[in-house]
Amino acid sequence: MVGCERESDLVSRAVADDPVALKTLLTVVHAPLCRYISLRIPLDLGRVVDAEDIVQEAHIEVFRRIHHFEARGPGSFHRWVAVIALNRLRNALSRHRAAKRGGGRFGCGWGKAKH
Repeated sequence: MVGCERESDLVSRAVADDPVALKTLLTVVHAPLCRYISLRIPLDLGRVVDAEDIVQEAHIEVFRRIHHFEARGPGSFHRWVAVIALNRLRNALSRHRAAKRGGGRFGCGWGKAKH
């Protein structure tokens, strides 16, 4: 694990557009984040939702949004990434459950006038 001083330095550099610092931070959080997410995937969806995929999606979002990150003490970067990953997981679960219910099919008469 990266020490608090080193972490805050890496976070500052990452926010200032240092890709090596950001990659280092994401490498450090990757394995723990995969474990964290895998524990939150419902058993019935374990075959269709993969923690590794969710974490990869979270990393992409972190790359896009790192300039908006505001450090709020030790561990705030880790918490921020975890929240992003949880949101990605929730979105994936919602999409999958909607698809199981037939979501996304709008040809079922909605908005059509009956004669």
